[in-house]
Amino acid sequence: MANKKILALFGNVAFYGQERANLQVFELLKDSGYDLLLAVNDLGFQWHLQPEVEARGLNYKKIRFSWNLKKTFKFKVLKSYLLNIPKSNYQLYKAIKSYQPDYIHVCNDTHVMTLLPVLLRNKTKLIYRLGDKPSGHLSKLHSYLWKRFIIPRVDAFVCISKFVASELIKLGCPEDKITIIYNFPPKRVIENVDEHLPTRDSSVITFTFIGQLSKDKGIDLLLNAFIKYVEQYPNCRLLIAGSVKQNPDFTRVLMDQVSKENLEDKVLFLDQIKQIDKLFSITDVNVIPSVYEEPLSNVIVEAKANSKTSIVFASGGLPELVSHKTNGYIISEKTVDSLIKAMAYYCDNQTLIKEHGKSAFESIEELEISYSRFKHKWMKVYE
Repeated sequence: MANKKILALFGNVAFYGQERANLQVFELLKDSGYDLLLAVNDLGFQWHLQPEVEARGLNYKKIRFSWNLKKTFKFKVLKSYLLNIPKSNYQLYKAIKSYQPDYIHVCNDTHVMTLLPVLLRNKTKLIYRLGDKPSGHLSKLHSYLWKRFIIPRVDAFVCISKFVASELIKLGCPEDKITIIYNFPPKRVIENVDEHLPTRDSSVITFTFIGQLSKDKGIDLLLNAFIKYVEQYPNCRLLIAGSVKQNPDFTRVLMDQVSKENLEDKVLFLDQIKQIDKLFSITDVNVIPSVYEEPLSNVIVEAKANSKTSIVFASGGLPELVSHKTNGYIISEKTVDSLIKAMAYYCDNQTLIKEHGKSAFESIEELEISYSRFKHKWMKVYE
């Protein structure tokens, strides 16, 4: 392995769960003896990812990547997108020629689509870590590209959940090309920050939401449920840990709603938290109310590592990590009333909070999320 080279295409510019999970894999490959080089985006890499990459001791080379068109269809953005495609392909070609990798590792749908000209001509083994539902369902063009080019070109797919694997199989991917590897709790590089978290309060039940403040993540649904729930169960509070700057208008609506109900002492907006273990130390129940088909969740495995139970909706890959009323609570319907029922379950059976938390921690081995199993599976993919 010491002489085996991996060129990993990592053109992302944001820093959320997907990026954390990919960095965890890159660090594992580097620590396992592979010569790893990240091809990073010269447009925005310095914003969030550069300090994270450098803190992990990962080598990188900047090349051009096209931005994701799903964000906007403005003419200026479209023009830049189209002009960047030949530039990114040429720079990738030069990087491959210079580095001579044994493997190319990809992990983003848009990057694969836009870099197909070079990836199809190059015969280097291609490993695709699929951290989301493949885009083949979006249109006939997407379906054609996946079935005709992407699936035949990729040597091995690593899917982060059975849900993602099932969506890939629907596009015609042979099952023997697929390995399922759940995320290991991703490393968070702790900076010298002074995060003023609330203190542990054993007199209340603390529900915690961690993630992006958006409708997809269901935070508005959770807040509406909590507002109704707290009328009947006043000995509780809700901690919301997510960037208040990412979606400011939506976040302001949530904050105004809390203010209108005079619940500032019950609902606390903590902004984005780096000290995740410290946050879980003051948490009783972790809540992930994603209304879209979330492929998996780093937060669930982080909660498990901290012996915390989780409430989730029964969609996407989330139910794969939770056993109903054993180490968490699975909600079948994505409604306010269903969330209230789940929260009330733990309020009425408070002894189960610790019992389910203990079972959540123990399930790490059962689900093969331990680091040793995580590493073993990735080594097997590359071998």
